[in-house]
Amino acid sequence: MPAATADSTVSSLIHEMTLDEKIRLVTGYMGLPSERSPELNADIEQYVVALPPSTARGTCGFVQGVDRLGIPDLHMEGAGAGLANIFERRDGAAVAFPAPLAQSATWNPSLKRLFGRRLAAEARDQGINVLLGGACNLVIEPRCGRAFEYHGEDPLLAGAMVAEEVIGVQEEGLLGSIKHFAANFQETGRFLVNSIVVAAWSRSVRRRGFEPRAGRHERAEGRLRARSPGRSRGRSSPDCRGVSGRESDRAPRQRARG
Repeated sequence: MPAATADSTVSSLIHEMTLDEKIRLVTGYMGLPSERSPELNADIEQYVVALPPSTARGTCGFVQGVDRLGIPDLHMEGAGAGLANIFERRDGAAVAFPAPLAQSATWNPSLKRLFGRRLAAEARDQGINVLLGGACNLVIEPRCGRAFEYHGEDPLLAGAMVAEEVIGVQEEGLLGSIKHFAANFQETGRFLVNSIVVAAWSRSVRRRGFEPRAGRHERAEGRLRARSPGRSRGRSSPDCRGVSGRESDRAPRQRARG
């Protein structure tokens, strides 16, 4: 769909939505299945603010749609090295692919696109329509708990590989994503960590893999972009609006720390 047509359609839908429906679309849940077990509830109780509607399929995220306007529910699932199944949904088995770090070592973008298409096919079979994969973060801290699902130290390689994955996912009709913004270097204290980085390094290295010139994201576009829960330079991590924007040359230069 041409961009102008899409924008017009979105504007028309927003105009028709009630306030409650608008609020619903910006409210997300952990997509717990309706047949949750007591043991599972106890494990994740600290993360759950509210239980989702009964249409949730047992994925890591859920946004209820607006059926009368043809806006579907969003069933989101992690897809780093394969389709995740955190809440043990029924028929949730999936292929465990090689870790993205190993995939990146192949230097084979075509293979990466096939990976994206296979992920999407498995997700579609399970009623999932949003894949939270495509991690563009760099492996800066080797002890990072998620280093295995990143794509190495080089931003150009990471950007190129992730772009192909997202294109593959979206060729199958699902929503793809690129993640996680703003110096997501570690898992320990992920909701509290403050990554302090030199502004020039951040611009030339850390964010480069997210940019169209590096990762062909002008095609992938990342219809969905994940946001980091942590902080960068003492502020909430920026969303996609900051990816291609020029950072201030007057930003203070501080030593990077994990």
